[in-house]
Amino acid sequence: MKRVFISQPMKDKTNEEIKLERERCIEFIKKELGEDVEIINSFFENAPHDARPLWFLGKSLELLST
Repeated sequence: MKRVFISQPMKDKTNEEIKLERERCIEFIKKELGEDVEIINSFFENAPHDARPLWFLGKSLELLST
């Protein structure tokens, strides 16, 4: 099974909008690859309110390193 990291714009979007866009991407990826995929969850719903872009980048790199 392939692992997939989805990078998407999130600024000024609601959690619901982000989740919907991610689900569309996942379905597209599965259809294109013709197989199930493991999604590396890089949507940090419970991120600190004052988190800066570098915080998100650091967390994403941490996920990619495993």
